[in-house]
Amino acid sequence: MTKIDEAHAKFKLCKITNKTTIKGGKFQLNLHDGRNTLVSEADAKKYAVGDTIKISLPGQKVEGHFALKTGNLGMIETGKSAGIVGKVKDIILVKGRESNKAVLDVDGTDVRTIKDYIFIIGENKPEIVLEKK
Repeated sequence: MTKIDEAHAKFKLCKITNKTTIKGGKFQLNLHDGRNTLVSEADAKKYAVGDTIKISLPGQKVEGHFALKTGNLGMIETGKSAGIVGKVKDIILVKGRESNKAVLDVDGTDVRTIKDYIFIIGENKPEIVLEKK
């Protein structure tokens, strides 16, 4: 178990799994943990499915945004490589039935996975505490 310090206990990183238009010109971001948050149309243009937002606790306000793009730090969240952290080196869009892919640079080694398996955890350094093993 990893102990979370007081500063890190005041926010949560949430992956955007869907974006929906609702009445009144608002947009709803559906998050990986079942939460939903409303944003304006202007703000909705900044966010894409697969991006991560930083939410304050307990206030539930969006404090930050980390895009699923090359150069950002990502963690593989499922599959045989779950838990591996590295910089997103490439995103490969595949036509057809096959899933889009992503390549992480993990200490100079390329690790390929399905794009949907990547959870962005920061830009140059992780926003969360990672347990060292």
